[in-house]
Amino acid sequence: MKPFAMKNQTFLVALGLFLSLGIRAQNDVDALRYSMLQYGSSARAIGTGGAFGAIGGDFGAISINPAGLGVYSSSEIQFSPGFTFTGARSNYLGVQTDDSRANVNVGSAGFVYTGKNDNYRYGSGLRHVSTSFAFGVNRLAGFSSGREFSGYNQDNSLLDSYEDFLNSGSGTPTSEAFDADPFGAGLAYDAYLLNPIPGDSMRYYGVIPDGEVWQTKRLTSRGSVSEMLIALGANFGHKLYIGGSVGIPFLKYVEEYTYSESDRDDAIAGFSHFDQQTNLETKDQHWNVKSIWIRDSVRNHIRIWNCSLSKLRKKE
Repeated sequence: MKPFAMKNQTFLVALGLFLSLGIRAQNDVDALRYSMLQYGSSARAIGTGGAFGAIGGDFGAISINPAGLGVYSSSEIQFSPGFTFTGARSNYLGVQTDDSRANVNVGSAGFVYTGKNDNYRYGSGLRHVSTSFAFGVNRLAGFSSGREFSGYNQDNSLLDSYEDFLNSGSGTPTSEAFDADPFGAGLAYDAYLLNPIPGDSMRYYGVIPDGEVWQTKRLTSRGSVSEMLIALGANFGHKLYIGGSVGIPFLKYVEEYTYSESDRDDAIAGFSHFDQQTNLETKDQHWNVKSIWIRDSVRNHIRIWNCSLSKLRKKE
């Protein structure tokens, strides 16, 4: 048994090295966001909190455990719409802001064809009972959300942090101001929100010296992770279930971030308002061969192998 296990592990390592591709421009936030999948997208699976991995007999559970296909006793066509409601409340500088969003989606859709062995008789051992084939789509995660805060800041501005950055150390030459922080202080410099101190080309001052601005930040996101899959499962004697699947997940995440500061009281000479916008779009399309599971009557799971090939594209 041990030599087989060693050979199996060697094969897995070799397969992983052969199929692996680098993932570009991914940080810890991306890794956390895209790893929080919500398996079990059909109405039945959601109603049980997604606890259908060991139960089977549900299309939404195929993405977790393809061996659950063996539980099917008849063919079916399945469609589960989804409704998601999210809400957020923030309190910034004594101002409370509420935000809510509603999203309509397709949680799960597909069909299962089950072929039975008419010669099987209950109690006749581990003979073939049925084979089921499935094709469809499961939704694994949703990213629809919105958050906003706003308030009157009497003490400082976002420009203060950009000013400190450019003035740190011995300062920053004007020829390098943009490249030093092209998505922050550099943009403020190009928009004349940060200017060189007269007589000193290495240090800068902001057009908002003492705060007294109305600050607003809004972050909205949308997108989802869905998996199109083909799966096959078999039932042997109602005691042994074997299944496997090939999946093609589709990931899309879009994030829009807007930050603004404005002088509502006309208290700052030469300044009215500024807006800062950031857009992030991430897409991923790949294929995977899901774990082939063997499940016996006491619902023990044994994973045989698992591999995937993926390439992440991220645009900011």
